[in-house]
Formats: sequence, structure tokens, C-alpha cells
Amino acid sequence: KSEPPDVPIRRELSPRSARIAKSEPPDSTNGHDWQTKHGSSNGQPTTDNFHIRYAGQFSAWKNTEVMIEALRFLPDHMVLDIAGGKLGEDEATKERLMEKCESHGVAHRVNYFGFLPPAQIPSFLSQADCLMLPLGNNVQSRLFTSPMKLFEYAASHVPMVVTRQPTTASLIQDGVHALMVEPNSARELARAVEALSADRTLTRNLAENAGKWVAEYAPEKRVERYGDFLGTLIKGP
Repeated sequence: KSEPPDVPIRRELSPRSARIAKSEPPDSTNGHDWQTKHGSSNGQPTTDNFHIRYAGQFSAWKNTEVMIEALRFLPDHMVLDIAGGKLGEDEATKERLMEKCESHGVAHRVNYFGFLPPAQIPSFLSQADCLMLPLGNNVQSRLFTSPMKLFEYAASHVPMVVTRQPTTASLIQDGVHALMVEPNSARELARAVEALSADRTLTRNLAENAGKWVAEYAPEKRVERYGDFLGTLIKGP
């Protein structure tokens, strides 16, 4: 009995040959579990500080400085942990970053972890209380970026605050997968962070919904969709 024409395509595009790493849900063995990491059974935080994290580049069009400015409007127990920049340029990046932090009076609340290898990024993200995805109000942010960071953040199962632009709003929903804010608004960014810190049910729901959303982009899911599409081309009308 001959195989349907789309079966060889599905085999060729199997997850084994996929090049994008599969996003696994968090587990309690490596500190990712929400109740273990973020609170006791009654929802109270287990640590004093609230950790806001960002991992990525510091290109001007991303307006990452808005995260630093937002700290001015947040209580002192909220700190910003940053990783990224370019390999081999940690000292220069830290100097520029700390200059901006000092200009806003928040240098004591910002930690720079330097450039991290890709394999260390999931762990860095998963240990946060909140993840920030800033974007500027410019044509690059509005039209010419594919926000891969959004997928990485969602896979970490940590609640996100994301700048609202067509490139992000076309993928996720405000209040469902993340809290979305207008670009270049430090005050609105701060209000969103405070909303997350004050509502553990909200944070859990956002993280869970984002995790379900990003799971639809797992390699095997995309392989299935590609196989269905290519199979219809082979079968014809």
C-alpha cells in the first residue's frame, strides 16, 4: 500500500531535524516552579526583592533606557537585572549602562550580568519576577522587527510587560498573554510592573497563557502545519 503523498514531507520535516530548540515548560527541579520560586502556598513572596529582567541588545531603536527610567517610579525593593550586549565588550557596556543609571539616580538598583551564552539565557529569564520587552516609537519597532525575544520570554513562564507596537500586538493580547504599554512611557511601564507585583493571580494567568501561546510555535507544531500546507500543494484541488 502506497503512502499518502504528504507523508514523506512530514518525515523530512520531523522535529528531529528542526533547528530551533524546543521550549520546555518549567519544572521545580531547577527553580522554575512558580510556587517554589515566587511565593509560598498563601501567595506571599519568598524573597524581599522583586526582580525585573531584560536580556538582549541595547540598540537605540529598542529604547532600553526606558526600563532604567521606570525604576524611578518604583519602590526600592524592585531591582533591574540586565544581561546582554556584545561578546567581549562587557566592561564598555557596563560603563555606558551605569552612566545612564546614575543619571536617573538608580545605579544601586541595577545589576549588569554581562554577555551571557545562549545556553544560559533560559535560566536567567526564568529566575525573574517580571520580564520587560521595551521598544521605541520608531519605524523599526513598528514595522521591521520580528520580536524573537517575545517567544523566549513566553517560554520562560514568567509574566511579561511588553511595549505595544504592531509587531507585538499582532502576536499577543494585552491582559491575556502580557501587560502591554505604550512606547517611551516610563511611568506606564512602572504602573504595569506594580500591577504584576500586586496581583499574583494575574501574574500566574499571564505566564500560563503565554506558555500555552508559545507552545503552538514548538518545532513539531510548525512541522505539522508545514506538512499540511505542502500536502495540499501536492494533492492539488
